[in-house]
Amino acid sequence: MEDIKKLTRVQQDLINGLVKEFTKINPKPNNGVARFGFDTINDCMKEEERFLQTIAKHNQTMMKVFVDQLKSDVESFEKEFGKVIGIEYGHTYPQTNNECNSLNTFLAKNTKNILSRNEGSEIRLYFVSKVKRYCSDSRYDYFNGKQYHNVYVDFKREKVITRLESGKEVYAYKIVGLTYNTYDWLGRDKEYNRSFTTLDEMVQSHKPLQQRIVELVQ
Repeated sequence: MEDIKKLTRVQQDLINGLVKEFTKINPKPNNGVARFGFDTINDCMKEEERFLQTIAKHNQTMMKVFVDQLKSDVESFEKEFGKVIGIEYGHTYPQTNNECNSLNTFLAKNTKNILSRNEGSEIRLYFVSKVKRYCSDSRYDYFNGKQYHNVYVDFKREKVITRLESGKEVYAYKIVGLTYNTYDWLGRDKEYNRSFTTLDEMVQSHKPLQQRIVELVQ
């Protein structure tokens, strides 16, 4: 306080001017509204973390629910058509034995990036004939000489957006179901793609797939 009393008039005017400017930029709380400060930043960070953690926990649960549905769908199909057609989740390359678009790779990518859209992580679901031989390019002979046809399975997701107190928008993708598609993710939004919520709905509704199934057993 002694130092402040010793300020010259010019110095005191400069200090008063700085205080006045600071007050304009950082006004005191008014009508119960808290002033933006360090605690506000911390609260926003916690708010964002809580939002993302909530979606992550939801997705972890829904992944288990809808993988069980997928396995049930496949089991029901094989119960009806299993004498002539089996189903495989993805394939392995004959040259390397590396898995491609399998259930394992699908779950690994979605677990690692649980809040993302994960485009390209879908499963290739193969209808594999038990009676017809594969007779095309040997590089794509994934099932020991058996003919096949594939469709695509992915989680159905919705984009969830929240606005923090600071005004920042935060978003994540929430898993809400399964989607069976006739084309891969690159054609997902095209007119020629057809999407279904269950495997049975796809088999019963999509005439081109029915035709391919018939071809696999002729």
